[in-house]
Amino acid sequence: MEIDPKNLSKLKNAGLHVSPPVAAYNGGIWIKKPIDIKGHHIPQYESSYVSFDESPDDQPESDAPMLMFYRDKSKWVVDGKRSSGKELGPGEFINEWATPEEAIEDILDFYFGDSSRMIELAFSHGKAVGLAISFKKANK
Repeated sequence: MEIDPKNLSKLKNAGLHVSPPVAAYNGGIWIKKPIDIKGHHIPQYESSYVSFDESPDDQPESDAPMLMFYRDKSKWVVDGKRSSGKELGPGEFINEWATPEEAIEDILDFYFGDSSRMIELAFSHGKAVGLAISFKKANK
């Protein structure tokens, strides 16, 4: 089930890159914070993905971990897991929400709000973290 485009407009309006729907994730999407968008980031962090529906020129450089956003039965999932295996690695998370709006708020919080998750991921990569000004302040 693809995600309703109206629900994705908040992500795009914040400057985040939204991939085309990924069939392997039930029509879910990859989300990246382009390097030129102010937000939480990890200096010298390289985040990439391969999309068969986008040219390489359409996939921006990013300085923050990307997230997967998809529906799993009745739940909306924000997946920040990149390690293999069943256990979550340091700073990784998989959050489940009742509505897509809650999941989108979680994504915006990850990149622009509470920095604790990005800090934990940065430290797990042996790096410092670049912090954003509050997303709410930036959009006033």
